[in-house]
Amino acid sequence: MANVLLANIHNRIKEQAKVKNTPKWVRDPKSYIQNNLYIRTKRKTVELLKFNPIQERFWESKTKKDIILKPRQLGFSTLTLARFFECVINEENVTAVVIAHDAESTQKLFKTVQLMYERLPESKKEQLNNGKKRPKYGNRKEYYFTGNNSTIYVGTAGADKFGRGQTINYVLCSEVAFWDKPEDIMMGLLEAVPADGEIVIESTANGVGTYYYDTYFEAKRGDANTEWTSHFYAWYEHPEYKTPLHPGEVLTYDAEEQELVDKYGVTPEQIKWRRRKIASMPKKADRSKEDSFRQE
Repeated sequence: MANVLLANIHNRIKEQAKVKNTPKWVRDPKSYIQNNLYIRTKRKTVELLKFNPIQERFWESKTKKDIILKPRQLGFSTLTLARFFECVINEENVTAVVIAHDAESTQKLFKTVQLMYERLPESKKEQLNNGKKRPKYGNRKEYYFTGNNSTIYVGTAGADKFGRGQTINYVLCSEVAFWDKPEDIMMGLLEAVPADGEIVIESTANGVGTYYYDTYFEAKRGDANTEWTSHFYAWYEHPEYKTPLHPGEVLTYDAEEQELVDKYGVTPEQIKWRRRKIASMPKKADRSKEDSFRQE
């Protein structure tokens, strides 16, 4: 009996020493995202989210209020969604809201959240759900975690109510240039986000004199009354936007292409990609294919 008691005491001492000597977890959002959060890729695979060069640049320059003008498919929605999802699962008592411009995009973004959650380690899921296997859902577009009292919600601009009578710590507004009545939605959101909260507005271009257009250029000019930081990313900065040349193929540039080469160092492979994209643009009565490419 004495030997059993001594063994139990010895085991408890070892467990206490193990706990005491375990390094304290230091939160590192960038590392956590790239080592724990999975996304679907263009190659139809599921992989950890590894930052591309433009995402790296934005990460280093982001502030509390960022407005981004960018071409399509650079990964800003995915990156910001991952960043705010990391906050929701690693902080207590916070709410993140993601707002898309239409129902299809809303569903796509929520599926991204679902995948990130589903691929978390089981121990993390249990921690988030107070030992249960499944989180509590407010509805089909929401995760509420009872373990840390934090929520992430994905909704559609104009179809869902945001901001009234609640505190929102993190907000992603996607494709704002395509929202209907963005001023009304943003008014409620800006009132709901506290001083230490974060808001990201991102969009491709769509028209002049809109809420998004005016807000972006106020930030770009550095107007005294703006709280936003502007970020612009050009299509040729994305490493994927290029088409290989055939052996011996040499391109002859027009004036606009030559300017891109001279001013921005655009490569022949990027020029070829640009030509193919312009050729694939639909014809419209009010704009040329080149103008459609510039917008997109």
